[in-house]
Amino acid sequence: MPVINEKYSNSYLDFNNQASRNFTIRMIAYSGEKCFNEKQIQIPVNGSPVVTFNPIPGICLDTEERSVFNLASQTDVTGVTAGTGVFSGPGVAPDGMFRPYLVGAGDFPIKYTFTSSNGCFDTRTQLIKVWPSPVADYTTSTLICEKNEITFTSASVS
Repeated sequence: MPVINEKYSNSYLDFNNQASRNFTIRMIAYSGEKCFNEKQIQIPVNGSPVVTFNPIPGICLDTEERSVFNLASQTDVTGVTAGTGVFSGPGVAPDGMFRPYLVGAGDFPIKYTFTSSNGCFDTRTQLIKVWPSPVADYTTSTLICEKNEITFTSASVS
């Protein structure tokens, strides 16, 4: 039985890529055992985009400013796909260009928000791993002569 000033809600699922869909809503109010009144209206409900991230591979930390990773290739939008998307998070530009040299090594949340032309939106967040830069280094034995064994000792850091 309806309650005065109560708010009722319902979630509508995927419309199979339709921009909008009309639904009939019916409310019946009772004042006792036999008395009632009903109101029925049509409401348009806008379809929503659905954002998914493909697996984001880890990336090596490179101190070069030219080292960038395009995150746009790691996202998919289904459902209502007319609209615009924006990336956000540490080291990422709104167009999805991730620059690991700006954040260093570690795990960082990347957020993608897609807003359809009808105003509905979806957001997903995924981590990107930035591995520290390895350092290749080694030493050799002190006496290097023909016909003698040469010893290489690694001093590399992974």
